[in-house]
Amino acid sequence: MRDRITAFLVLLPSLLAVGIFVYGFIGQNLWVSLTDWGKDPAQALALHPKLRFLGLENYRELFTGFVDVRFRQSAVNLLFFTLFFMAGSLGLGLLLALALDRGPKGEGFFRTVFLFPMALSFVVTGTIWRWLLQPQGGVNVLPTLFGLPPLRFPWLTTREQALVFDWNRLPLYTAGVVGLVLLHVAWRAYRDGERRRLLWSAASGGL
Repeated sequence: MRDRITAFLVLLPSLLAVGIFVYGFIGQNLWVSLTDWGKDPAQALALHPKLRFLGLENYRELFTGFVDVRFRQSAVNLLFFTLFFMAGSLGLGLLLALALDRGPKGEGFFRTVFLFPMALSFVVTGTIWRWLLQPQGGVNVLPTLFGLPPLRFPWLTTREQALVFDWNRLPLYTAGVVGLVLLHVAWRAYRDGERRRLLWSAASGGL
């Protein structure tokens, strides 16, 4: 019983922080969406703005009003991005993890290459991708090096930009799958009483 109380007290600060700053603000946003917030510009400047409860009126306008076309297009783009982002990153990461698990030649080199994107910050990789995919330069002007006309593809305003996020998240999923496999090996070693294999697998999986 004492161990449970200690564990609860250790988790309590994190639970409070998540409850307030995550779920608390989600609840606040849900409440605001049911009021007339935004109808009067003065509400944004007021310390305690007076809000009038509208129920589902805002949602009715969202789906049937003048913004319905833009909202539907945004929803479709979000769905497309989410599906391809998850399928691309998780699927390719799983395939690469399975390939590395077979111990191919040059395994250390490939591990370094696959994990290299995680060594760079999002600021650096974002800037590099912006340079590469900008309409007036980067990839679009590569054909001019061979005497061909430049490309006119709008990389940054199309659904294909999900490929950029796949590249960035790919090493995370690869490392995650490899780590889970090694932790499973550690559990099997613990069950079988193989101490040396247990220590190696647990340390590798945790890293």
